[in-house]
Amino acid sequence: MPTSVNSAKPVILEIEGLVAGYSTVPILHGVDLDVREGEMVAVVGPNGAGKSTLLKAILGFLPVTEGRLSVNNWSALHRRPEELIAHGVGYLPQVGNVFPSLTVAENLRMGVYAAPKSFDSRCAAVLPLFPGLSVMLGRRAGVLSGGERTMLGLARALMSAPQILLLDEPSSGLAPKIVSQVWEKLVELRLSGIALLVVEQRAKDILALADRGAVLVGGRVVKAGPCQEWTLDEVGHLFLQHAS
Repeated sequence: MPTSVNSAKPVILEIEGLVAGYSTVPILHGVDLDVREGEMVAVVGPNGAGKSTLLKAILGFLPVTEGRLSVNNWSALHRRPEELIAHGVGYLPQVGNVFPSLTVAENLRMGVYAAPKSFDSRCAAVLPLFPGLSVMLGRRAGVLSGGERTMLGLARALMSAPQILLLDEPSSGLAPKIVSQVWEKLVELRLSGIALLVVEQRAKDILALADRGAVLVGGRVVKAGPCQEWTLDEVGHLFLQHAS
């Protein structure tokens, strides 16, 4: 991937030649990507391009057969999710981003399950970012709105004090007004110094926010670089040109 606009900052996540997929069938074919401290990198592409597969491969949910993956120069290949969390990786899945039968407070506690004694201090750091959650700590997550669940999922991911957040379709299923609030929160997190790798279907929105982008089609990165230099027509053409 081309040099970042934040090239003086350290690389948090680095991926080289990643090949991964299901069983013996590769979905990703030699993906190169990196994310630096305080940088937002967006991954866009048509349905079936391998965007969510990329996040699952990083997190160890899918087997990687070739390539290199590192977090802060620590080899992250073939690691358990709890090891990745301990090394500064947070994750917001597209589906199941909260535990609906648990309260808001219990969901937050799940974010520090490996270090339960840090719960109070982490809540003191995280809850000011999500003031709406502070008044519903005893409420069951299953009764929250879609936007509230997304914010709770973000808050829970932040409870482990990650250096990088992996976000899978954070705007999925949300009303436009709520989507705008999610974008504002992502910008706020980036400005705080957290690195963000965002997989997103709303290409126009996320490319307008991100520092860099990667267009993934058919499991391959077909374009990468500072996304402010791209046009939406160009990106759409790539979707169609490379789709089979």
